Amino acid sequence: MIQNSAFNMLRNVVTIPTAPFQEELVADFIKNWAISEEFDCSIDDSGNLFVTFANGGKEQWILEAHMDHPGFQAVSQEGNIVSAWFRGGVKEEYFIGQDVVFFSQDEEITGTIESIVKDEDTKWFRCEINIGEGSNVRAGSAGMWHIPDFDQRGDIIASRVCDDLAGVAAIMTVLENLKENNVCCHCTALFTRAEEVGFVGAIGACRGGHIPQSAHIIAVETSKAQPGAGLGDGVVIRVGDKTSTFSPLLTGYVDNIAKGLKKEDEDFAYVRMLMPGGTCESSVYCTCGYSATGLCLALGNYHNMGSDGRPAPEEISFFDYENLVKLMEAVVSFDGSPQGAADAWMDKNNERYDRLKQYL
Repeated sequence: MIQNSAFNMLRNVVTIPTAPFQEELVADFIKNWAISEEFDCSIDDSGNLFVTFANGGKEQWILEAHMDHPGFQAVSQEGNIVSAWFRGGVKEEYFIGQDVVFFSQDEEITGTIESIVKDEDTKWFRCEINIGEGSNVRAGSAGMWHIPDFDQRGDIIASRVCDDLAGVAAIMTVLENLKENNVCCHCTALFTRAEEVGFVGAIGACRGGHIPQSAHIIAVETSKAQPGAGLGDGVVIRVGDKTSTFSPLLTGYVDNIAKGLKKEDEDFAYVRMLMPGGTCESSVYCTCGYSATGLCLALGNYHNMGSDGRPAPEEISFFDYENLVKLMEAVVSFDGSPQGAADAWMDKNNERYDRLKQYL
């Protein structure tokens, strides 16, 4: 059994119930942690959290992850039947006959999905869930698949939620390490809401003007495993997603730091790849005019969609997770800037041109 502070943080965070628009338990955990660590913590009008470690540093870094995961919200109950929305990208064939657990007033109430109807406007599923006799689910309660919330099998972590609470936990560990080592840097953790239904929190953060235009944003995600970027291959420097490619200058900067880290630490592992399994919030930030790139963990059983057609725990490699933490720390603590690195690279090219232009 792995036992260290990074592992403990991961286990504590990914076992918290969450769903789109119902991230309050995750947010409360983060706020209490920020208070205990004496980090500055603020909340914007969309309910996104900003947690900052400011200890000098010429560049302002934002490490971002979202607090929600595809899940249910109870709407009403009539007899044994709870009517609930399911929000997030899961295929229709995964629902009928599957078990759900609602988190209602400190109780966990289980039920079985009897029917679903897709709303054509929102594309959310309206589910009818039989919870049996004698139970009452309060309207507004969050629900999730009734599957194990955490398990470890060697290097593999299996959890009801990896996307994106693993990213949340990794960023929290980074801030703890920066503080413990008194690193000179300015790093803000941004934890957003309702990513799974269209980046609602991230868009709110951009519209609200809380993100400095000069900041460098690294969105941290889990993303469906791909050939060449599977579980155990290392942290993924995400060049882009299925919607866009990210800021090339910033992506190249992160890649160069990863190369240097590999020279210093032979155990460090990473790959650089476009991950087309979905769209992440980096695309939102880039489109809104920010300098943004992405890091991610290869994910098994994406959105709890098991290979047998039944809901299953998501899976990540703890080796990849540790390398994600290493790379984020290296990037935000490095004494340099993306523009400075790009200028130095172009200076070398210009020197080469001056030497070789006679041969043109």
